Amino acid sequence: MSAPQVGDALPADTTFSYVPYSPENADFKACGMPVPYNASKEWANKKVVLFSVPGAFTPTCSVSHLPGYQAALPELKAKGVDIVAVVASNDPWVMSAWAKASGVKDDSILFLSDTDTKLASTWGWAAGGRTGRWAVVLENGKITYAGKEEGQGVTVSGAEAVLAKFLISHRDNGTARKHRHSVAAAVQGFSERGKPYRIFHGSSNSTRPRVATNTIDISALSNVVLIDEKKRTALVEPNVPMDRLVEATLPYGLVPPVVMEFPGITAGGGFSGTSGESSSFRHGFFNDSIIEVEMILGNGEIVKASATERPDLFHGAAGALGTLGTVTLMELRLMEAKKFVKATYLRLNGVSEAIDQVLKETGDLQSDYVDGILFSKYHGVVITGQLTNDIPDNCTPTTFSDAADPWFYLHIQQKTENLAPFASVTEYIPLAEYLFRYDRAAFWVGRQGYTYFKYIPFNSFFRWLLDDFSHTRTLYHALHASGVSSQFVVQDLAIPYSTAKVFIDFISQEFGIWPLWLCPLRAASTPTFHPVTSDGDVKGEVASTSVSRPMLNIGVWGWGLQNYDEFIDKNRALEKKLDELGGRKWLYAQTYYTEEEFWKVYDRSWYEALRSKFKATTLPSVFDKVKADIYAGRSENKGWAQRISQMWPIGGFYGVVLALRSGDFRLHRDAKWKLQ
Repeated sequence: MSAPQVGDALPADTTFSYVPYSPENADFKACGMPVPYNASKEWANKKVVLFSVPGAFTPTCSVSHLPGYQAALPELKAKGVDIVAVVASNDPWVMSAWAKASGVKDDSILFLSDTDTKLASTWGWAAGGRTGRWAVVLENGKITYAGKEEGQGVTVSGAEAVLAKFLISHRDNGTARKHRHSVAAAVQGFSERGKPYRIFHGSSNSTRPRVATNTIDISALSNVVLIDEKKRTALVEPNVPMDRLVEATLPYGLVPPVVMEFPGITAGGGFSGTSGESSSFRHGFFNDSIIEVEMILGNGEIVKASATERPDLFHGAAGALGTLGTVTLMELRLMEAKKFVKATYLRLNGVSEAIDQVLKETGDLQSDYVDGILFSKYHGVVITGQLTNDIPDNCTPTTFSDAADPWFYLHIQQKTENLAPFASVTEYIPLAEYLFRYDRAAFWVGRQGYTYFKYIPFNSFFRWLLDDFSHTRTLYHALHASGVSSQFVVQDLAIPYSTAKVFIDFISQEFGIWPLWLCPLRAASTPTFHPVTSDGDVKGEVASTSVSRPMLNIGVWGWGLQNYDEFIDKNRALEKKLDELGGRKWLYAQTYYTEEEFWKVYDRSWYEALRSKFKATTLPSVFDKVKADIYAGRSENKGWAQRISQMWPIGGFYGVVLALRSGDFRLHRDAKWKLQ
């Protein structure tokens, strides 16, 4: 007896007994005649989902397991499933009666009887004379998924887990492999001709302007290739967004240690850019969860990089914005997921108190998630989250994904505005809802849309009515198209805890932007393009073991000055102050440094040595990708069409139209991670 493995064939001559549906025996009291059902023959050339239950008419089987598959039938059929069948050790008449009692009065689900538990016993999955609780997926007679429950409840054998399997392509997917090689050939061609090129990934949450010359399209590399439940790893292509990754891992009871709060941010963007979130005080940046990457170098060569194979490339490419090579595949570490996050909102009455409390919360490691919001100098909230499977009786989970739900930051503000200092409120939030809690309004950037359009009331009715435009995917389409990003401060800035208060006072005085986001970050190895604090940074080492100290990220998102030259001056002053206080900005946004100033912050000799070693000189440099084109940004240097398209309110409406045309609003409407 051995458990079934992916690739195994269904045992020869697997035969069940069942009562076929017919109009004559549709009545509950009617008894049809059982017939043999040779599954080995019937399923030889079909795609089949077979799930087993311990017994017909039993509570979990009738309330949870079977109804899950009934609800999922349309999706399973859309995935090409030919047959869905349930098996138990009950006799065929009992199985037929259970089908009728459950509202299945056709053969949309086959109710099969295995009274001797022959198949389950062959696999070692029988339990106490019953067939047990498990599920397998068969394609042309071969197993492509197998999941057996080890405890109570329905997880790996449920319809959600099986549907997640169909989100996952096979490791040896020939189409994906062929596409990666075609990308490598295109890269090689540009390299041989000595021409620079850029990679097109698809949609982006970056606020940097896009360039469309000598472009190689890799947007098709967007599949979850494999979830390895035992190793707790995922094999993913670079353009897999966070929501699809979470949807693929949660049915296995697993989740990435660091999940970017915006569901459209991709795994490749998380590795090649900088992604530090509210779990980063424990787990580091997103790339710290990456075990290995496959990359195409600047000369078209396909290589692997990890902590043990090409470690200098593996370390350097993280945060280098794709300028050392193009990531085409990555292996990601996963951790145990739980159903809920116990979220606590602690009210604080000052900036220093909030900073100190964030540092305290990260020190005792009692929480899985820590971040904070400063609504003003006198109203701060530190938010902590603890993973849990338990929820108090009579407690309704709080959600933030539905159009009628509150925006998370407004909910926090309202919950805490009348609390005394150091008083708190606790709620229970489904895990995926917590991970993407800032999606609607993009933290609070969505609030500025109402400021822009002026005459639309900012109230719950209009937030419900215009919900499609409040999600990050559609917001960023509008932001890019409308030209508003050139008037908007969108910066994340990492700073030592010791100088954070001074920096926040500077932001308040010079920009007047509130709220501000506080996110604690774990120390990072240097040299790197990631945000790190200057203390502990050692220059000139290609494979440095130096590590910066833990730091506090401050998210600054709001309107800048209308005068473009003053806007530039303010941003340059922000960068100068950050450097003075030992901090560093994130490079998803534009920088206003001169080239000389930029390379005083970042280690040029280390970076150029890597570019030379790994044939990356035909790729744009990091500075090329992040520098602001100040000349092109001035109104007098824009074409008449661009100036008109960015005029108020034409630019805003143009952004809305493009956001609608993108169709991205359907992605959040149809998201499977939301609490249904």
